[in-house]
Amino acid sequence: MRTVSGDTVSWSACIFTLEAFRVSAFSRNVFSARAGECVTPDCDDHGTVLRERQQMSYWFDSEAVSVTYVRDLSAEQALLRMGATISPEGEEEEDEGEIAAFEVDGGVVLAEPNGFAATLDEVIARLSKDTTVATVFYNVNLDQQFVYAENGVVVTAFEPDRPDSRSGGDPDRLLERMRELGMETESDLVKAAELAQIVTGLQLPDDDADPTLIGIMPEYY
Repeated sequence: MRTVSGDTVSWSACIFTLEAFRVSAFSRNVFSARAGECVTPDCDDHGTVLRERQQMSYWFDSEAVSVTYVRDLSAEQALLRMGATISPEGEEEEDEGEIAAFEVDGGVVLAEPNGFAATLDEVIARLSKDTTVATVFYNVNLDQQFVYAENGVVVTAFEPDRPDSRSGGDPDRLLERMRELGMETESDLVKAAELAQIVTGLQLPDDDADPTLIGIMPEYY
């Protein structure tokens, strides 16, 4: 698990960065923003992809979280592709390796507290087969990752605080969108999360939404 404890990063700095990430997805405060059209040919323009947030849900209130947007799959399909075992109870239990799957218009959003499975090449290859996936990861140690994949191939990947250092099969595929967001050479988790929503055309579930399904990942770290 990519988390640390101690004095490496001050607690106030960690809280600030985590709340910044929530601006687009997970903030305790009330924020709003606007994103452009999605770039995939089969998705609708959802317009405003960052909505007002007044509280964190259980699944996003964590020192580390991986949030993955998957087009055109159900919660069950996405969890099985991840390699997760679906919890028969579907209850929010504090178990290691949990992944919450929220079905939304156009696909599913996966939240993995204290995990990073969807940033792994073999996992995102399975998850993105015949569809589009974007993942944003952050932890308390300030590790960050953005990954965009299509049909089993990582198209572009970068650390949101170093967006000019990209890898993947077509690392400049999202460059135009990045420029529109002002993140070609400088970025942050807020813009990375906004980019993930734009390129998939998916929005986060409401704060009070319950997971459609809960999966348990086998240990992978």
